[in-house]
Amino acid sequence: MKRFIAPTICLLAIALSSAGCGRSNQVLGPGHEQAGRSAAFTTAGAPAGIPAQTVALVAGQTKEIGSVSVWLDQGRLAVQYETQASWVLDATHLAVAASIGGIPVNNSGNPVVGHFPNTQSHSPGVTQYTYYIDLAAAGLENEPMLELAAQADVSLLSGTGDVTQREGAWARGEPFDPVLMSGRPGKGQGGNWAMHFAVDMNQLRGLLLWNKLGSRDEVEHSVVGPNGVITGDITYLACEYGNGFKAMPRTGDHNIPNNFVEFPNLNLGPKGCIEFWFLPDWTDWQVGKVVDVLWYAVPGTSPLVNYLAMGYNDWQEMMNFGAGNDSNNGLQWSIVPGSTPGWSTTVPFHVAITWEGTLPSVPDRLQVYLNGTRVGFLMANTGNPTFTNWQASAVLRLASRFNSGDWNRHNWDADHMVIDNVKIWSYPKRDFSDRFHE
Repeated sequence: MKRFIAPTICLLAIALSSAGCGRSNQVLGPGHEQAGRSAAFTTAGAPAGIPAQTVALVAGQTKEIGSVSVWLDQGRLAVQYETQASWVLDATHLAVAASIGGIPVNNSGNPVVGHFPNTQSHSPGVTQYTYYIDLAAAGLENEPMLELAAQADVSLLSGTGDVTQREGAWARGEPFDPVLMSGRPGKGQGGNWAMHFAVDMNQLRGLLLWNKLGSRDEVEHSVVGPNGVITGDITYLACEYGNGFKAMPRTGDHNIPNNFVEFPNLNLGPKGCIEFWFLPDWTDWQVGKVVDVLWYAVPGTSPLVNYLAMGYNDWQEMMNFGAGNDSNNGLQWSIVPGSTPGWSTTVPFHVAITWEGTLPSVPDRLQVYLNGTRVGFLMANTGNPTFTNWQASAVLRLASRFNSGDWNRHNWDADHMVIDNVKIWSYPKRDFSDRFHE
C-alpha cells in the first residue's frame, strides 16, 4: 500500500484532513407505563435528541391542561399523555390507524372511546401515562402517516387532593368531519368536539431525505425531502434496490465537475447520518485518479468550510471520509478498502456516515459503518469540529467534487461507482439493521 500523502496535495485531502413532587414510574405490563400523582408540570416526552410530535391536551373544549407527545421507541410508537398544574388523568383511551377510517365511530360518525383498542383506568389519577404500540404487530410499520385519536377523562384537584372538576379531554387536532366519515356505511353525522390528529411518521423517524436514485423520475421525485437535480450525463445500473445511478465519464477538462446529482435545501444539523448503498467498479484504474462519492458544502467555495465529504483515491489506496468546520478544524477518517470487513467490488454494500459534534471524544464525532458494522480507521488530521455551522446554501452533491481548479496530477472523476437509495437522518443513527428494508 502506498504511504499516506500529505493533505495539501489535493482538494479532497485538504478538506478531509484538514419544584414539584418526585415522579415514580410503575410498569403496568407490556405497552403501558404511568407516573405517580404530582402537581408539577413535567415534560418528560421523548428521550433527548429523538424527533417527537407534541399537541395540546384540551379539556372542556377550550382549556389546555397538558400535552400528548408521540415518538418512536425501537419499533414502537410511544404516545405519552401528560397533565399540568393540578389536573390528573383518571382514564385514557387511544386509537391509532393508517387513516381516519380505522378509528372506531358510531352511526353518527362520532368516535366511541370504549371501542378504542388502547384503554386504561387510573386510580388514583396520574399525571403521566404512556402507551407503546408495536407498529409491526399492528401492520403500521411502513405507513408514512398515521391518524391518532387520544382521549382522557381528567380531574382538577384542590390543594388538599379533593376533586373540584371533572372533564373529558382530547388531544388537539381536527374534528371528526362527517364528509371524511361518509364513505363508511351508516356514518357521516359527526357533531361533537372530539378530535383526531395526523402524525408524519417520516418526521418521527428523523428522515430528512429519501431518494431511490434508480431513474430520472426517481431522482427528480424524492420519496421524502427535496427533489434531486441532475447535471450532465448520468445512467442507471443495477444495484441493491433495482437501479442506482452512475455518473458518466467526464467530457472535456477533468477539472470541471459536469456529471452529478444534487439535493439542495437539506439544512443538516450538528447531529445526523447519511446512508446509501454503494457498488464500486475500480478494476480499470490508473494511478492518479480520484473518485468523489459525496460532498455537503457550498459549491464553488475554496477552501471548503463546514463540509462533509467522502472519496476514494487509488494513489493512496484509501477511502477517505471527512467533516469539519474548516479545512484546519476537521477530521479525516481513512480506511483501507481491501482490508476492511464488508468491502466488496462485486456486490453492493451499505455505507453510513454518522456525525455528532457534541461527543467528548473528537474521533468519535465522525463514525463510518459498512454493512451495519462500525469500521476502524486511520486518522490523519484532528481538529475540534462541532458541525454547528452548516451554511444555509449548502447542498449535497453525489458523484462529483464541488470546485474547479488545476488538479492535473489527480484526475478527479466519479464514473466508477453506482450509488443507490440514499437516506439522510436528523439524528446520529447507529443501528442499520433496517438497511434491507427499502
